[in-house]
Amino acid sequence: MRMDVKDIIERRSRKAFSKDEYQLIKQLNRVTEVHNVDNITRTHAYRDFFKVYPTMEWALLASMVSRNAGWSMTDLKTEPIYRCLSDSYIQLLFHAYERPNWLIFHDAYPQLLLYKASLQWKRPLFDLLKAFNVSVFMEYEWERFWKTGDVRRLTYALIINEQHVIEAPFVKHSYYAQAVFDRVLFFLVDHLRLNAVVCPDFSGALYGFPVTGFQDVRQRIELGKKLHTLLFHHPESKAIQAFALETDHTGSRYDYERYHGASPAKNIPLREAFNVVSHRRLKPRDWFNGNTAPDWFLPPDIGKVELSKWYRRKRARLTRLGTLLSALIGK
Repeated sequence: MRMDVKDIIERRSRKAFSKDEYQLIKQLNRVTEVHNVDNITRTHAYRDFFKVYPTMEWALLASMVSRNAGWSMTDLKTEPIYRCLSDSYIQLLFHAYERPNWLIFHDAYPQLLLYKASLQWKRPLFDLLKAFNVSVFMEYEWERFWKTGDVRRLTYALIINEQHVIEAPFVKHSYYAQAVFDRVLFFLVDHLRLNAVVCPDFSGALYGFPVTGFQDVRQRIELGKKLHTLLFHHPESKAIQAFALETDHTGSRYDYERYHGASPAKNIPLREAFNVVSHRRLKPRDWFNGNTAPDWFLPPDIGKVELSKWYRRKRARLTRLGTLLSALIGK
């Protein structure tokens, strides 16, 4: 299916910013930079934006996914994973979580801020997305949302866009492809379904979906749509939202394992596990070529969402795997 964005492309080529618009762009860049320091600031920024603008359902979804990235980062410094890996490989994997987390925020948060500014200015300002190197795909979708108010469509569009944003600079980047995705450990984690996006509630129950086929952008998009359905269109949505909105993110799985009934993980906050790192993003090429996949905007089939038993089995598997690998490498 082809999306007609010719008018937006033509308008972008002619767009010159007014003085007020230029000042707004500078301000939004500063705000984005302040909140894009680390996984903690990003997670809270997404959540806090949703609290004020609950129409922006993607923001809460992004906050929950960002929580999971932070928990996975801290896992690298806790048992049994820490015993299995060299210090250099732990740092590499930390960057493999941190880099896409940063890239997505760098692209998406100015979009949220422009929505806020559009409400304040009482007119759509999405032609300013050009200044943030945001894809023409999202300019089309934001203008469509401004006219229709279709929240689900906008949420899906943001999921689609951000997964394409990380495709070239991270997933397909030769360095990460060789250093992370072609390694035996990544194959084992993917094949054994040891990784998942977990959505807790205060009762100790865990919901979510295993992460498999991460290198396939279509599967990442489907995962995002499933998570959105779980967060907003499922019987457990309100309980999961309550946890997400009321629980500050530390990066430690203790955030939710204290309610889970099993022995909770050691409480190691992310900022004690890893130092803040700096990033640089070269001006990206627009990923969108005008073609949309037939299933991009279709609702997903989410299937089973309860993960409590799976999580306990995963912890046991990781413990056994950790004992085996630590014996082999002598760490």
